[in-house]
Amino acid sequence: MTALVALSAAMIVGSADFLFGVAARRSGPLSVPLVGQVCGLVVLAASLVLVDAPEVHFEDLAWGALAGVTGAIAYMLFLAAMEAGQMSVVAPIAAATGATVPAVYGLGFENGPGRMAVIGIGVAITAIVLVSSEEPTEEATPPRAVVLAVLSGLFFGVFFVSLAFTSTDAGMWPLVASRSVSIPLLVVVNLSVNRGVRFDRSAFVRTAVAGVMEMVASMLILWALRRGPIAVAGVFGSLYPASTVLLAWMMLGERLRHVQKAGVFLALAAAALTAM
Repeated sequence: MTALVALSAAMIVGSADFLFGVAARRSGPLSVPLVGQVCGLVVLAASLVLVDAPEVHFEDLAWGALAGVTGAIAYMLFLAAMEAGQMSVVAPIAAATGATVPAVYGLGFENGPGRMAVIGIGVAITAIVLVSSEEPTEEATPPRAVVLAVLSGLFFGVFFVSLAFTSTDAGMWPLVASRSVSIPLLVVVNLSVNRGVRFDRSAFVRTAVAGVMEMVASMLILWALRRGPIAVAGVFGSLYPASTVLLAWMMLGERLRHVQKAGVFLALAAAALTAM
Protein backbone atom coordinates (compact mmCIF):
# COMPACT_ATOMS: atom_id res chain seq x y z
CA MET A 1 0.00 0.00 0.00
CA THR A 2 2.85 2.37 0.82
CA ALA A 3 4.40 1.91 -2.62
CA LEU A 4 1.05 2.37 -4.38
CA VAL A 5 0.22 5.61 -2.56
CA ALA A 6 3.74 6.97 -3.09
CA LEU A 7 3.60 6.05 -6.77
CA SER A 8 0.26 7.82 -7.12
CA ALA A 9 1.80 10.92 -5.53
CA ALA A 10 4.70 10.69 -7.96
CA MET A 11 2.44 10.55 -11.01
CA ILE A 12 0.49 13.59 -9.79
CA VAL A 13 3.56 15.65 -8.92
CA GLY A 14 5.22 14.69 -12.20
CA SER A 15 2.28 16.16 -14.09
CA ALA A 16 2.40 19.24 -11.86
CA ASP A 17 6.12 19.60 -12.57
CA PHE A 18 5.40 19.62 -16.29
CA LEU A 19 2.90 22.45 -15.87
CA PHE A 20 5.28 24.31 -13.56
CA GLY A 21 8.11 23.87 -16.06
CA VAL A 22 6.07 25.24 -18.95
CA ALA A 23 4.96 28.21 -16.84
CA ALA A 24 8.54 28.83 -15.67
CA ARG A 25 9.63 29.40 -19.27
CA ARG A 26 7.34 32.45 -19.31
CA SER A 27 7.64 33.69 -15.74
CA GLY A 28 10.98 32.30 -14.54
CA PRO A 29 11.74 29.69 -11.88
CA LEU A 30 11.20 31.97 -8.86
CA SER A 31 7.66 33.33 -9.18
CA VAL A 32 6.04 30.11 -10.43
CA PRO A 33 6.57 28.00 -7.27
CA LEU A 34 5.42 30.96 -5.14
CA VAL A 35 2.15 31.38 -7.03
CA GLY A 36 1.66 27.61 -7.17
CA GLN A 37 2.12 27.15 -3.43
CA VAL A 38 -0.27 29.99 -2.63
CA CYS A 39 -2.93 28.38 -4.86
CA GLY A 40 -2.36 25.04 -3.11
CA LEU A 41 -3.36 26.59 0.23
CA VAL A 42 -7.02 26.11 -0.72
CA VAL A 43 -6.59 22.34 -0.66
CA LEU A 44 -4.50 22.49 2.52
CA ALA A 45 -7.18 24.52 4.32
CA ALA A 46 -9.82 21.96 3.37
CA SER A 47 -7.62 19.12 4.63
CA LEU A 48 -7.40 20.68 8.09
CA VAL A 49 -11.17 20.31 8.39
CA LEU A 50 -11.36 16.82 6.91
CA VAL A 51 -8.28 15.17 8.47
CA ASP A 52 -8.23 14.63 12.24
CA ALA A 53 -5.19 15.85 14.21
CA PRO A 54 -5.60 14.63 17.82
CA GLU A 55 -2.13 15.69 18.99
CA VAL A 56 0.34 18.08 17.38
CA HIS A 57 3.83 18.37 18.89
CA PHE A 58 6.48 21.02 18.36
CA GLU A 59 8.70 18.40 16.71
CA ASP A 60 6.04 17.79 14.05
CA LEU A 61 5.95 21.47 13.17
CA ALA A 62 9.76 21.75 13.23
CA TRP A 63 10.18 18.85 10.81
CA GLY A 64 7.42 20.32 8.67
CA ALA A 65 9.22 23.66 8.61
CA LEU A 66 12.47 21.98 7.54
CA ALA A 67 10.54 20.20 4.78
CA GLY A 68 9.20 23.58 3.70
CA VAL A 69 12.67 25.10 3.38
CA THR A 70 14.17 22.13 1.54
CA GLY A 71 11.11 21.71 -0.66
CA ALA A 72 11.10 25.37 -1.72
CA ILE A 73 14.81 25.28 -2.54
CA ALA A 74 14.36 22.00 -4.42
CA TYR A 75 11.57 23.39 -6.56
CA MET A 76 13.44 26.58 -7.42
CA LEU A 77 16.49 24.55 -8.45
CA PHE A 78 14.34 22.08 -10.35
CA LEU A 79 12.48 24.76 -12.32
CA ALA A 80 15.75 26.56 -13.04
CA ALA A 81 17.13 23.28 -14.39
CA MET A 82 14.06 22.71 -16.57
CA GLU A 83 14.29 26.28 -17.85
CA ALA A 84 17.91 25.66 -18.86
CA GLY A 85 17.53 22.14 -20.30
CA GLN A 86 15.05 19.56 -21.56
CA MET A 87 12.38 18.45 -19.10
CA SER A 88 12.81 14.84 -20.19
CA VAL A 89 16.50 14.99 -19.22
CA VAL A 90 16.33 17.13 -16.08
CA ALA A 91 13.47 15.25 -14.37
CA PRO A 92 15.10 11.78 -14.35
CA ILE A 93 18.38 13.23 -13.06
CA ALA A 94 16.64 14.96 -10.16
CA ALA A 95 14.58 11.86 -9.42
CA ALA A 96 17.48 9.42 -9.45
CA THR A 97 19.49 11.71 -7.17
CA GLY A 98 16.58 12.36 -4.82
CA ALA A 99 15.79 8.66 -4.52
CA THR A 100 19.21 7.92 -3.05
CA VAL A 101 18.68 10.11 0.04
CA PRO A 102 15.78 8.16 1.62
CA ALA A 103 17.41 4.93 0.42
CA VAL A 104 20.69 5.73 2.17
CA TYR A 105 18.80 6.76 5.30
CA GLY A 106 16.87 3.49 5.21
CA LEU A 107 20.09 1.51 4.82
CA GLY A 108 21.78 3.27 7.71
CA PHE A 109 19.06 3.84 10.29
CA GLU A 110 16.08 1.59 9.53
CA ASN A 111 15.73 -2.11 8.95
CA GLY A 112 17.23 -1.48 5.55
CA PRO A 113 15.75 -2.60 2.25
CA GLY A 114 18.88 -4.69 1.78
CA ARG A 115 21.27 -5.49 -1.00
CA MET A 116 18.87 -4.45 -3.80
CA ALA A 117 18.89 -0.89 -2.46
CA VAL A 118 22.67 -0.71 -2.88
CA ILE A 119 22.31 -2.01 -6.44
CA GLY A 120 19.57 0.53 -7.07
CA ILE A 121 21.78 3.40 -5.94
CA GLY A 122 24.53 2.24 -8.30
CA VAL A 123 22.04 2.00 -11.16
CA ALA A 124 20.77 5.51 -10.33
CA ILE A 125 24.29 6.94 -10.61
CA THR A 126 24.72 5.18 -13.96
CA ALA A 127 21.40 6.59 -15.10
CA ILE A 128 22.51 10.13 -14.26
CA VAL A 129 25.58 9.70 -16.47
CA LEU A 130 23.63 8.20 -19.38
CA VAL A 131 20.68 10.56 -19.34
CA SER A 132 23.01 13.56 -19.16
CA SER A 133 25.06 12.56 -22.22
CA GLU A 134 24.10 14.45 -25.36
CA GLU A 135 25.63 15.21 -28.70
CA PRO A 136 27.09 18.73 -28.94
CA THR A 137 24.11 20.39 -30.63
CA GLU A 138 22.34 23.66 -30.05
CA GLU A 139 19.66 21.84 -28.08
CA ALA A 140 22.10 19.97 -25.83
CA THR A 141 21.42 20.24 -22.11
CA PRO A 142 24.13 22.48 -20.59
CA PRO A 143 26.17 21.27 -17.60
CA ARG A 144 24.51 23.98 -15.48
CA ALA A 145 21.12 22.29 -15.93
CA VAL A 146 22.58 18.95 -14.86
CA VAL A 147 24.16 20.43 -11.72
CA LEU A 148 20.92 22.20 -10.80
CA ALA A 149 18.98 18.96 -11.30
CA VAL A 150 21.35 17.00 -9.03
CA LEU A 151 21.15 19.66 -6.30
CA SER A 152 17.38 19.73 -6.65
CA GLY A 153 17.23 15.97 -6.17
CA LEU A 154 19.32 16.14 -3.00
CA PHE A 155 16.99 18.74 -1.48
CA PHE A 156 13.95 16.69 -2.51
CA GLY A 157 15.49 13.72 -0.72
CA VAL A 158 15.87 15.71 2.50
CA PHE A 159 12.26 16.88 2.04
CA PHE A 160 11.09 13.24 2.05
CA VAL A 161 13.09 12.30 5.14
CA SER A 162 11.92 15.41 7.05
CA LEU A 163 8.24 14.63 6.46
CA ALA A 164 8.80 11.01 7.50
CA PHE A 165 9.75 12.16 10.99
CA THR A 166 6.33 13.75 11.63
CA SER A 167 3.64 11.96 13.64
CA THR A 168 0.41 10.57 12.23
CA ASP A 169 -1.44 12.25 15.11
CA ALA A 170 -0.36 15.65 13.75
CA GLY A 171 -2.61 15.27 10.72
CA MET A 172 -1.78 17.78 7.99
CA TRP A 173 -0.38 20.42 10.34
CA PRO A 174 3.25 19.66 9.35
CA LEU A 175 2.31 20.80 5.84
CA VAL A 176 0.94 24.01 7.37
CA ALA A 177 4.32 24.57 9.01
CA SER A 178 5.96 23.72 5.72
CA ARG A 179 4.00 26.35 3.80
CA SER A 180 4.38 28.87 6.62
CA VAL A 181 8.12 28.77 5.99
CA SER A 182 8.34 28.09 2.25
CA ILE A 183 5.98 30.84 1.06
CA PRO A 184 7.74 33.69 2.97
CA LEU A 185 11.08 32.25 1.80
CA LEU A 186 9.91 32.36 -1.81
CA VAL A 187 8.66 35.92 -1.33
CA VAL A 188 12.05 37.01 0.01
CA VAL A 189 13.89 35.30 -2.84
CA ASN A 190 11.63 36.96 -5.43
CA LEU A 191 12.10 40.37 -3.84
CA SER A 192 15.85 39.91 -3.53
CA VAL A 193 16.58 38.48 -6.97
CA ASN A 194 13.78 39.82 -9.17
CA ARG A 195 12.92 42.87 -7.06
CA GLY A 196 9.32 41.74 -7.10
CA VAL A 197 7.07 38.89 -8.17
CA ARG A 198 7.38 38.93 -11.96
CA PHE A 199 4.66 36.56 -13.07
CA ASP A 200 3.09 36.30 -16.52
CA ARG A 201 -0.67 36.26 -15.99
CA SER A 202 -1.16 34.06 -19.04
CA ALA A 203 0.50 31.24 -17.06
CA PHE A 204 -1.81 31.59 -14.03
CA VAL A 205 -4.30 28.81 -14.83
CA ARG A 206 -1.70 26.10 -15.41
CA THR A 207 0.29 27.31 -12.38
CA ALA A 208 -2.82 27.23 -10.17
CA VAL A 209 -3.74 23.73 -11.36
CA ALA A 210 -0.15 22.58 -10.78
CA GLY A 211 -0.18 24.11 -7.30
CA VAL A 212 -3.32 22.20 -6.35
CA MET A 213 -1.90 18.97 -7.78
CA GLU A 214 1.38 19.46 -5.93
CA MET A 215 -0.45 19.91 -2.61
CA VAL A 216 -2.52 16.74 -3.18
CA ALA A 217 0.69 14.88 -3.96
CA SER A 218 2.32 16.24 -0.79
CA MET A 219 -0.56 14.87 1.28
CA LEU A 220 -0.29 11.46 -0.34
CA ILE A 221 3.47 11.23 0.11
CA LEU A 222 3.11 12.37 3.74
CA TRP A 223 0.71 9.47 4.30
CA ALA A 224 3.09 7.01 2.65
CA LEU A 225 6.19 8.22 4.50
CA ARG A 226 4.47 7.89 7.87
CA ARG A 227 3.10 4.39 7.34
CA GLY A 228 5.81 2.61 5.40
CA PRO A 229 9.60 2.35 5.21
CA ILE A 230 11.15 5.69 4.26
CA ALA A 231 13.19 4.03 1.53
CA VAL A 232 10.09 2.57 -0.13
CA ALA A 233 7.95 5.72 0.10
CA GLY A 234 10.78 8.07 -0.84
CA VAL A 235 11.98 6.06 -3.81
CA PHE A 236 8.56 5.34 -5.27
CA GLY A 237 7.73 9.00 -4.67
CA SER A 238 10.71 9.80 -6.90
CA LEU A 239 9.18 8.10 -9.93
CA TYR A 240 7.62 11.39 -11.10
CA PRO A 241 9.74 11.55 -14.31
CA ALA A 242 7.46 8.92 -15.84
CA SER A 243 4.61 11.40 -16.21
CA THR A 244 6.88 14.41 -16.79
CA VAL A 245 8.72 12.73 -19.67
CA LEU A 246 5.48 11.43 -21.17
CA LEU A 247 3.88 14.88 -21.14
CA ALA A 248 7.04 16.51 -22.50
CA TRP A 249 6.98 14.01 -25.37
CA MET A 250 3.25 14.43 -26.04
CA MET A 251 2.95 18.21 -25.59
CA LEU A 252 6.37 19.61 -26.48
CA GLY A 253 7.67 17.02 -28.92
CA GLU A 254 10.92 16.54 -26.98
CA ARG A 255 13.11 13.73 -28.30
CA LEU A 256 15.79 11.64 -26.64
CA ARG A 257 18.83 9.84 -28.05
CA HIS A 258 18.98 6.07 -27.56
CA VAL A 259 21.56 6.40 -24.78
CA GLN A 260 19.33 8.93 -23.01
CA LYS A 261 16.34 6.62 -23.35
CA ALA A 262 18.44 3.95 -21.67
CA GLY A 263 19.26 6.46 -18.95
CA VAL A 264 15.59 7.30 -18.40
CA PHE A 265 14.78 3.59 -18.18
CA LEU A 266 17.60 3.02 -15.70
CA ALA A 267 16.52 6.00 -13.60
CA LEU A 268 13.05 4.53 -13.23
CA ALA A 269 14.44 1.02 -12.73
CA ALA A 270 16.80 2.36 -10.04
CA ALA A 271 13.88 3.75 -8.08
CA ALA A 272 12.11 0.39 -8.23
CA LEU A 273 15.24 -1.56 -7.31
CA THR A 274 15.97 0.66 -4.33
CA ALA A 275 12.52 -0.03 -2.93
CA MET A 276 12.95 -3.82 -2.96
